[in-house]
Amino acid sequence: MVKAAVAAGMGNAASRGMAAMTDASMAQLTAAASARIQTAIAPEVCKTLTAQGYAVVDNLFDPKHAELLRQEIVQLYQGSRMHKNHTHLVRDNTTRLLEKGSIHEAELTLNSNNAQQAAPLCARLNADTTLRTMLSLLTPGLTLDMQAIKLQYNAGEGGCFPIHADTDASLDGRRVTSIFYLNPGWQPSHGGQLKLYPWPLPPVEIAPLHNRLVLFTSHTQLHRVTPSFAPDGRCCFTIWLSQSRGRRVVRAAPASPLSSLQPATSPEQDPGAAVKFLMTPSVRLHAAKLALSGEWEESLRQSHKPGPELHAMLAQHRAEVALIGRALGKYSGVMQRLQQEPQLAQSAAASNRGCETATWYGARKAGNLSVELMRLLFSMDDCRECRSQAGAWPIPVGGSCAICSTGWQARGPMLKDLWHAAADG
Repeated sequence: MVKAAVAAGMGNAASRGMAAMTDASMAQLTAAASARIQTAIAPEVCKTLTAQGYAVVDNLFDPKHAELLRQEIVQLYQGSRMHKNHTHLVRDNTTRLLEKGSIHEAELTLNSNNAQQAAPLCARLNADTTLRTMLSLLTPGLTLDMQAIKLQYNAGEGGCFPIHADTDASLDGRRVTSIFYLNPGWQPSHGGQLKLYPWPLPPVEIAPLHNRLVLFTSHTQLHRVTPSFAPDGRCCFTIWLSQSRGRRVVRAAPASPLSSLQPATSPEQDPGAAVKFLMTPSVRLHAAKLALSGEWEESLRQSHKPGPELHAMLAQHRAEVALIGRALGKYSGVMQRLQQEPQLAQSAAASNRGCETATWYGARKAGNLSVELMRLLFSMDDCRECRSQAGAWPIPVGGSCAICSTGWQARGPMLKDLWHAAADG
């Protein structure tokens, strides 16, 4: 009851604060935020993002602006304008939804439940293009021309996300994920850390501190959110920054099978060639899933309620891990060395950065079913760019979305995960 009273009080404060805001004052705050973003996204930030796959910027907004943004998220939650987050489990041509406990969200792009009107400052930030402009100007090979925002309120009680990557470069235009945290008074005991997995380097935990921005590559950075127990809720909003289809180079050639990428020599004969193969962007994701399989499974358990759907998800995870294990079995010794020898891992990660920089523009060459084969297997008509609830891992086809004009349309049965395609070769 105390917790509910605190949350209700925060919601009332939000109502009073937003009622006092005029269009002119909101425009002034947004203009000031734009100027701060322009200063904050310096060349060093972009170099760090390119070099290690993530970057952190603190004290991004004016303190008053940051507090008002948090109030908007709380107000949406208290006004029942958010929906529960779900994982989409696709199997046997059917999609089942697995609810994530305590995590509530609102997509402003679709303006469901009049969310844009209820969160005008967040909506104005989504309309501002400064962040994607600065990243495009200062990051070679990156041209961001679209964005979409999602607001999130984690009510605590252990709410979390499993290990995942936000998208696949061959299937979705998203290239940079930007998460803005709004959690004054956060303490380590509150949990809810963002945990990145830049395998073969060790995991990195980032605290969801108030007024902190975290940037990471949408298509290559595995990550999760640890269980949150924040007494006043964990607030954030995510802006996904994308390259539209017309901006990207689309490779018409069919994807190369895994066997064609493997070195001619054995891992024992040429460990360097084996490391280079494992660091091929798509192969690296398979290897990471194999190396992280235990923690990955635990993250699935923590994120979802017990039941037949979770049981099916765990069975699918184990089957995929077993498949990857068979495909990469002869590299197990090299993978073990990568995890035990920091210098070797650093060298491998450096070579991987060069490979991943080349994927800013287009489909990853290895490990994915060809576009033509996907077209034969899947029916399509729902857009993933602006309907994040509809499913994950869409299939690219011609045409454009009537809502956001992205040129990407797809509907289930959708593949939640294409990692098994690479292992199949």
